[in-house]
Amino acid sequence: MAERTAATKPKLKSKPLPPQDLQAEQSTLGAMLSAAEAADIAFTIVDEKDFYWEAHRLVFAAMKTLSDGGVPIDSGVVGSELQRCGDLDDAGGHAYLMSLISEVPVVQHVAVYADTVKKCAVSRHIADFAATAAEKALAGDDPGAVADYLDRQVAKVRLQQRQREVDAPELVTLEEIGKYIEAQTWLWRDWLPNGYLALLIAPEGTGKTYAAMALAACVTECRNWPDGGSGPAEPGTVLWLDYEAGEGTLHDRLVKDNLTRTRFITPQIGGGGDLTDPEALDILRIWIKQAQPALVVIDSLRYAFPGVDENDSRIATYLKALAEVARETGVPILIIHHTKKPQNATPGLSCFELDAQCARGSSTIVALTRAVLALDKPDPADDTLRLHVVKANFCRAPEPVGFKVTDTGQVAWSVPPCRPVEPSARDEAAEFLRIELQQKPRHHKQLLEVAAAKNISRATLYRAAKTLRIVQHK
Repeated sequence: MAERTAATKPKLKSKPLPPQDLQAEQSTLGAMLSAAEAADIAFTIVDEKDFYWEAHRLVFAAMKTLSDGGVPIDSGVVGSELQRCGDLDDAGGHAYLMSLISEVPVVQHVAVYADTVKKCAVSRHIADFAATAAEKALAGDDPGAVADYLDRQVAKVRLQQRQREVDAPELVTLEEIGKYIEAQTWLWRDWLPNGYLALLIAPEGTGKTYAAMALAACVTECRNWPDGGSGPAEPGTVLWLDYEAGEGTLHDRLVKDNLTRTRFITPQIGGGGDLTDPEALDILRIWIKQAQPALVVIDSLRYAFPGVDENDSRIATYLKALAEVARETGVPILIIHHTKKPQNATPGLSCFELDAQCARGSSTIVALTRAVLALDKPDPADDTLRLHVVKANFCRAPEPVGFKVTDTGQVAWSVPPCRPVEPSARDEAAEFLRIELQQKPRHHKQLLEVAAAKNISRATLYRAAKTLRIVQHK
């Protein structure tokens, strides 16, 4: 950085600093006065308080005021701004502003100059609080308090250094982002969003793979979706990644359901490894590019990441990377996953209901998927299962559908079952009154005796009578 002549040096503070500090500040200001892009860069690195010389602080402040007001910066307008504020003489006058421009080494190096200014400012700050700490110690302050003071100051400097080292992206408004975001598209409207991870959960033995295969068949055979919505206009392929060594079973099911096997793509037996392999996701990208599938199915999450417990923090890292593949390719990835085994989610019971919290393992599994589909059995008197959306990020959850695997291994979609409503005590009392009074009026004492025999309390009977608007005659 260039040397300045004695005639053009600004006024110093009480104690001088090394020449490189002065040169860095002069070079930074000179570059800013010479090129608008240099000024923009410098504004992101330094601010007014980083300059040691008062004259330089005044010049920088004037340039910042002009820049914030949208006024192009040059020595003339900066001089006028300083004069307007009454600071021109303290800043060295017009001659000093011109000397800053004439002796700038390389305008393109403004980031280096400004960075040097920032480092010098930090060094002075360290020296200042070290001196303050020394004064406190010599004055007899408590050593612990002095140490705490030093710790706080050091923490501030380290935080500032970390913030400088981070290359943060620019902030934009959501309106600006909206110009580049395409409308969300769906493979199955409101159920399977394109470009995202989806989860299909159910207890073991409920037919998760059957359900996933039936959804895949809508793609390969152009069938309507289970809710009656139109399927794809043209048959597509499905990339099926079976990590449970069930290729033979999968093949038999395709034959039994008379599905087009050439539209189901899968790795060669023993090929492809699992998704913990460092190259697995790159391989998956290649497969998707080659096969151009409309849907990717992973069966199942547990075996796709062997050796990684579902509660392991690494599962989040793996799923984030998998979600990025879905986003890049625009293909929905449906992951089959097991549920926890609470009492109400065991297939051996007469009924069980699921929500998103029933997915087994870390909560990040559900958090990183944009749609969670669940198979459960809400009605103990109906063998039909219910397929419903228990998490939907892009829409309201659609109406559920009924699901059943027939004795022949075929999948049948139907009206969904629902949980029976348990009648309340008042409902039972009201039904009792309807039956007893259907033929003829009855004396209330007789009704009370019969109701008591059926464990219907007097108060409940009266409330039911009031609800039914029964009139009592004297």
